[in-house]
Amino acid sequence: MECHHIVPEEADGEDTFENCIPVCFDCHADMRSYDFKHPKGNKYTESELRLHRDRWYEKVAAGGGLAPRPEHVEVDKEVFAEFQRVVPYFPTFDYLKGRNFAGFAFETAPLDPLFKYAHYSDRPEYEFLDPEPESARAAFVDAVRRFSVGIGQNTWTAGRVGVQTVPPEWEETQPERFYRVVKELHEAVDGVEAAYRALIRA
Repeated sequence: MECHHIVPEEADGEDTFENCIPVCFDCHADMRSYDFKHPKGNKYTESELRLHRDRWYEKVAAGGGLAPRPEHVEVDKEVFAEFQRVVPYFPTFDYLKGRNFAGFAFETAPLDPLFKYAHYSDRPEYEFLDPEPESARAAFVDAVRRFSVGIGQNTWTAGRVGVQTVPPEWEETQPERFYRVVKELHEAVDGVEAAYRALIRA
């Protein structure tokens, strides 16, 4: 864990616990997830960061997961079952396997479970009490949000509602952008699937 200034030092953020949020090394390196002014990322506000931090502190203070109580395990079993119901492996990941975004159209309906879960992921009933699966869940949501941003910014309707594509004409008119976007989408899909598997294992 590392300490991150909620209000950056260059914006006169103080070196105080109130202005601090603990984050993992990877999240600290990826500051676009936390910098509200950055054009990419989740753009958490200062108050949202403090709320997430304080909720996490409450879990830790309550003994969150170091020695889970039987009732915590039962709650987490229900949360896990609901996650598998809302985001089943089939058809979403079967559909994404081998999906080629290089100018080929794709249906958005199989992706809806991912995007809906990420949209409602802040609901307390979706949170695990045990820190390990909760951390894995947060990583999954972050991966889905990145994929969603890539789809939203770089694909357009392909002739009918519910079908999107990276504009195939970019391959000729904007080849650098075309191949960068395709690569980013493929990497985002790999990241979502890896995060899903990590959550299931956790």
